Amino acid sequence: MIRIYLGLISVLVILVLFTAFFNLPVAQGQTSAATVDIKDDIFSPASLTVDAGTLIRWTSVGNHPHTVTFDTKQFENQNSDTLNTNDSFSFTFNTPGTYPYHCNFHGGSGGVGMSGVIIVKAVTPPPTPIPDTQVPTAPTNLIVTSVGLFNVNLSWGASTDNVGVEKYKIFRDNVQIGEAFTNTGFPTSYSDSFVSPGRTYSYRVSAFDAAGNESAQSNTITATTQSFATATDAPVIISFFHNNSNGINAAITPGQSTTLIFKVTGTPFPIISINNGIGTVTAGSNILVSPKVTTTYTLTATNSVGTVTASLTVVVSTPSITSPNAATGTLGIPFNYQIIANNSPISFNAFPLPLPAGLSLNQKTGLISGIPMTFGDFTINLEAAAGNGTVASAALSLSLLSNPLIPIITSPAAASGTAGKPFSYQITATNNPTSFDAAFDIDFEHRNPEFEKQFGFSIDTKTGLISGTPTRNENISVFLKATNSNGASIIKVLFFIKDPPVLIITSPASAIATVGSPFSYQITATNSSTSFDADNLPPGLSVDTGTGLISGTPTTRGVFDVGIVASPTFASFKLFIFDDLLSPIIASPDRTVGTVDNIQVQVNALNVRQDAALSASKIGLVRQGEVLNKLEEKNGWVKVELSNGQIGWIFKQYTAPVAVPVVSTLRQKIIVTAWVLNVRSGPGINTKVITTVQRNDVLEKIEEENGWFRIILPNSQNGWVYGKFVK
Repeated sequence: MIRIYLGLISVLVILVLFTAFFNLPVAQGQTSAATVDIKDDIFSPASLTVDAGTLIRWTSVGNHPHTVTFDTKQFENQNSDTLNTNDSFSFTFNTPGTYPYHCNFHGGSGGVGMSGVIIVKAVTPPPTPIPDTQVPTAPTNLIVTSVGLFNVNLSWGASTDNVGVEKYKIFRDNVQIGEAFTNTGFPTSYSDSFVSPGRTYSYRVSAFDAAGNESAQSNTITATTQSFATATDAPVIISFFHNNSNGINAAITPGQSTTLIFKVTGTPFPIISINNGIGTVTAGSNILVSPKVTTTYTLTATNSVGTVTASLTVVVSTPSITSPNAATGTLGIPFNYQIIANNSPISFNAFPLPLPAGLSLNQKTGLISGIPMTFGDFTINLEAAAGNGTVASAALSLSLLSNPLIPIITSPAAASGTAGKPFSYQITATNNPTSFDAAFDIDFEHRNPEFEKQFGFSIDTKTGLISGTPTRNENISVFLKATNSNGASIIKVLFFIKDPPVLIITSPASAIATVGSPFSYQITATNSSTSFDADNLPPGLSVDTGTGLISGTPTTRGVFDVGIVASPTFASFKLFIFDDLLSPIIASPDRTVGTVDNIQVQVNALNVRQDAALSASKIGLVRQGEVLNKLEEKNGWVKVELSNGQIGWIFKQYTAPVAVPVVSTLRQKIIVTAWVLNVRSGPGINTKVITTVQRNDVLEKIEEENGWFRIILPNSQNGWVYGKFVK
């Protein structure tokens, strides 16, 4: 025993010496910290107030060298070295006071130039808690509720306390035998099941609070257990309740589980049953139930002495939407309606969709919000779905009032521009708007300013002028907003942004020559090119690269695909060279040679009308450079055939004649089936891509070779497309 004591003393001495040597802190919190950024020529923050004991860390985030130099000589040996970018310096102020400092390079003492100050305040210790010393009142009216062969059941009146009673201690024959906690379903009762038949026992109870204060003991009672010869006791239902994740006897949702919990005594021990189809159960068992409607369960306990019953109702809450069933909003004024339900919903829905213009539903939060852009009375069906599969529903009567005083946007519903060129659009509205806004491609509720930058536009929110340089060929949905003191209006317009006009070669797509006779072919294009070229010229012909004139005397007959370039545009034409023009033009019976009387559009865009008059309905639009088949001429108008086969009239003044010799091979209309299809200079994937066509474009097929179709584009340019992607 002495050795043990000596060993314990040695350990204690070592711990004391270890703690003293290493100055280990005992029961103290971590040191707090604060930061100061050293930017170029300023400390940020310049003034910082901290508690005593706070660690201050200065970090250089600028490009210039700096120092942290204290104004007072008290810290003249604590100043920092020169701090370059990303360098840091730390110091802990333990004494309250005001500590000015400066940068030696850019400031001086007394707040000159780049300077700062640390204000250290004293730390006020937390108030000392007042201990709870008041004892609870003594339990009252301790009684024996029943006895058996091996059990004595007790109950008593509850104690009170200035803070709260935590538990009761039960004493049998002056010895503690158990505890009853106040947070259980039966805090003022106890069953002593460790007794013997035919014996007398005495009992007392005392109360305890959380601080450990014990009350005076209750009155003393005695109880004599039954003997084997005479033991009989009527059934007693001590407790019958249910418990679930919502709490004891708390309501549940349909299908949610709750546990029926009961405690029964009696001699002989009763047979216990619970109705509602559950059947007979063993004493002490807990039963899990999942009713879908409010259900009352009856507990029956029976022995030779008698029968007792107890009822327990499990309330099942029907899912329902509890938010108001009516709401009112006003045209042009922000509106919010929160769907609320009693089934802990995780998602929401509203029908029919779409909601009234300007409103939308957040399906995660159940918030209907936005700026109404219509008015009238609407019925909206609401749903709130819970994780357990239950769905609450209700009808919302929504009344949106008119508001003629809001700005009504009157500017055009569409505008066009050219990629890479300045663009502007002026928002105009009635009722004197005071501010404007615009969201590009996405509505105001979901807009992303960083995403919108890609379109190249900006808006002056005071004047409503949208301007900028569009970046690419696309059609953009633009949401416009005009606001005044009475509300706002929002509409959607379209900006049609196109690429700059395509530079195309306009010279004929085919030509005819005779062996031994002089021949010339002029390369022409819309871009006034000064650099030309040609390849695959037959013997006897050459190209002037400065003028684009192909000339000479051909020496070989045949059909030649001649590639031509008017920099940077390229194309090809088919050259037919015959022995003489009196011989058969083409031996094949399905081919003829002729001249198509065509015209070319000379303005950016030209309306196509149903008849030869400005009052006739518009049926289409053609672009600059398109070559059209001229069918008829009347009163300054020209009847033409469009690329899709449609017939209409255009104003002749904005066209120029183009005579194009062509070769026909039983031409056939074909339709593009791919979203985008390359048009190549020859029948193969290794030839140059000269342009593209889009899905549903109508083309004219004039020749077929190894699965490739030679086609004529709307501008009369020839090219090849893969036959798999047309029909």
